Amino acid sequence: MRLHRSIPIVAALFVVCAACSDTATSSATREGSGSTPAAQDAEATVASIDEPRDDTTVSSEVAQVVRVIDGDTIVITLDGIEERVRVIGIDTPERGDCGFVEASEELERLLSGGVVELLGGIADDRDRYDRLLRYLEVDGIDLGYLLIREGFAHAAYDSRSGYEKHPREDDYITADESSTDLCP
Repeated sequence: MRLHRSIPIVAALFVVCAACSDTATSSATREGSGSTPAAQDAEATVASIDEPRDDTTVSSEVAQVVRVIDGDTIVITLDGIEERVRVIGIDTPERGDCGFVEASEELERLLSGGVVELLGGIADDRDRYDRLLRYLEVDGIDLGYLLIREGFAHAAYDSRSGYEKHPREDDYITADESSTDLCP
């Protein structure tokens, strides 16, 4: 009589163990590929950085563009408050340097619709000048990457210079290495 009561318990344990084994196997398969599950998810989500993206892993806010300060800094209105935003991972020429006007005008052109999506991507929310640090996207297109690829900006302020590695750093560096500099 006792044996009949034990069979459902043993069967239930078998099912639980089998489920655990499948989870461990799929986890080991992901880990064995050399990248973390989060990195693999990000790679699967992002087909191409300059194509419209569906990146649900990063929080985002939609803001109204007030003006472009230069090729890597803008002013936006977010919840009725004006904020300066510095683009994560890029650097453009400073005022008076070759390419300043062109980089600023290109960012202005890219933001001509007046609305931009701001995406976080690093632990520091603000820089030493109290500017928000964000990626900029319009219609899912990464504007920082585009500026680098077109020679208006360089990949910068990343792990190569002592800053935190940002999620798009490798793509930015690759684009920088293959782009033609506006000002040789």
